[in-house]
Amino acid sequence: MFSLTLPAIIFTLLVLELVFRLAIPASDPPHAYYDPNDQILRFDVDGPQSGNHTVGKLAQVRGEWQINNFGWNSEIEYRQELTNRPRIAIIGDSFVAALHLDVEDSMPGQLRRQIGDEVDVYSFGTSGAPMSQYLQMSRYVNRNFNPDLLVFNVVDNDFDSSLCEVSRLLGMMCLENADGRVIESEIVPYTPSKIRRWARKSSLIRYVFLNLNLETRFRRTVPEPQTRIGAPVGSPPVPAGTGRVENAIDYILRTIAEENHGKTVIFIIDGPRRTLYDDESPAPDELTLWKHGLLRDVTSRYGFHFIDLTDSFRRKYKQDGERFNSEHDYHWNENGHFVAAEALLKTLKDIDVVAK
Repeated sequence: MFSLTLPAIIFTLLVLELVFRLAIPASDPPHAYYDPNDQILRFDVDGPQSGNHTVGKLAQVRGEWQINNFGWNSEIEYRQELTNRPRIAIIGDSFVAALHLDVEDSMPGQLRRQIGDEVDVYSFGTSGAPMSQYLQMSRYVNRNFNPDLLVFNVVDNDFDSSLCEVSRLLGMMCLENADGRVIESEIVPYTPSKIRRWARKSSLIRYVFLNLNLETRFRRTVPEPQTRIGAPVGSPPVPAGTGRVENAIDYILRTIAEENHGKTVIFIIDGPRRTLYDDESPAPDELTLWKHGLLRDVTSRYGFHFIDLTDSFRRKYKQDGERFNSEHDYHWNENGHFVAAEALLKTLKDIDVVAK
C-alpha cells in the first residue's frame, strides 16, 4: 500500500511544481540582501537579475522585475559619479519597489520617460520599510549617489510601523522612546537561512506561502529576545493621541532636514483610494485624516514640499472611472503609478527642476 502511495505523492508534487511554474506561475520575487557596510536592506546583486512577481490564487496580478547593478528594482543601471544633470532619488517601500507591475510602468519609470534625459531618476524601494527606514535609506543614497533632490513616498502604515513597539523588522531601523527622547534602534542584520533559500526554489512552496497569503510565516521580524521593548512585534497600532507617533515623525523629518542642507525634499502621501470607488463608501476615517494632516504640518515646519495624492486620484477617477489598484492587491497598478508620476512631475515643474 505504501509503495503505491509514495509514487502517487511524488507524481502529484511534480505535477503541481509544473502547474505553479507554467500554468499559474507562483510569485518569484528577488532575493533580499542586507549590506553590512551601508547597513541597508536591498536586493541581492548576486541573486536572480530578473523574474516575475505574481499576486492571487490564479496569479491575476503579474509584474516583471529587474535588479540593477546596485541591487534595486530598476530598468536602468545606476552610477555614482555625478553628471551635469540634476539627480532625483525616490525612496519608499513596496510602492516604490513596485514588484507588482512591470518595472518600466512604475512611478519612477513613467517619470523617467516623461522627463527624458533632462534629469536622472533613481529609485530605492524596500518592501515593508516604514518611514524610520526611509531616513536610513536617505543616508545610503546620499553617500553613494549624492542626489540634488530627495522624494519620499509615504503610505498610511509608514507612521505607526516606524515605532519599534509596533513593528521591528530585520535589516531595518525603527525608533524607540527613551525617557521621553526618540532614539534610533540598532539595526539587526538580516541573514536568510539556507532552508529558506532552498525552499524558494520550489514553485509549489512559493505558491503556498506567497500567492495564498501565508507570507507572514516568512516575515523578517526580529526574534523576541532581540527586541528592547516590552510590546510584542505586531502589536496594535499606537493611538494617535499618545503623541509617540507625532514625536517619531517630527524626529525623522527634522533629521532629514539637518542632514540634507541645500537639497530639495518632497514628500508624497497616498490617497485613501477605497473611498473613491463607491458613492456609498464612508469618508476617510479620522486616523487617516490625522496622518495626512500630520505629514502636511511637519513637512511645512521643515520647509519641504508636500504632495497629497487624494485630489489627484479623485479627479482622475471622476474623469475615466479607472481604478488605481487591482481588486486582488491594494498596491498601485499602472494607472496609480501614472497619477503619482504626473503629480510629482507637476511639482518638479512648479519648483523649476524640469522645464515647464
